Amino acid sequence: MNKINIFFVAAKHYKTLSDQRGRLLMPDLFMHILFPVLLSFSVCFFYGGIKQSIASVFVNFGAITTALLMTAVIMIFDQKQKTQGKIKESMQSGTNANELVALNNNKVVYEQLCRNISYTILTSVFLVISSVVVSFFPDNLAGSNNLLYSFFYYFLSFVGYVSFSATVITFLMVIKRFSSILDH
Repeated sequence: MNKINIFFVAAKHYKTLSDQRGRLLMPDLFMHILFPVLLSFSVCFFYGGIKQSIASVFVNFGAITTALLMTAVIMIFDQKQKTQGKIKESMQSGTNANELVALNNNKVVYEQLCRNISYTILTSVFLVISSVVVSFFPDNLAGSNNLLYSFFYYFLSFVGYVSFSATVITFLMVIKRFSSILDH
């Protein structure tokens, strides 16, 4: 069971939402946790659950995002390994301290990117699963007297909306971090 424990992926992602001293940044926590929950609750309350057409779009979005990010995490991991090799070379050859600091900073960013991308893949998987299950529900639940049935529909819709918004927010953060790497 330990091989499919995904909680460490989320925990490591949230640890990247900190400053250089390791203190968690409240605006980042709000944006990555509270904002998706509030947005999803609002959408479920005012718009309702995920409609069939939206479920289809979410499945496609999640599948494409997952495939894209799987490739990206492999590339980032490869760059991290190369950077670690350069750090070892620099330490043995006595390269200047500024270059060693820059290489260590890049290594940290690569590690954080791997964690962020892994989290985005995880939220994309949740998005696909919740959207696929929601697509089996009938379009009109208004006539349903089954409270448990309606609860699961809205719960899965909420999970889908949270997953979608968390995926998009983290994806945007990953793009920004990619940009900062390219600038160095």
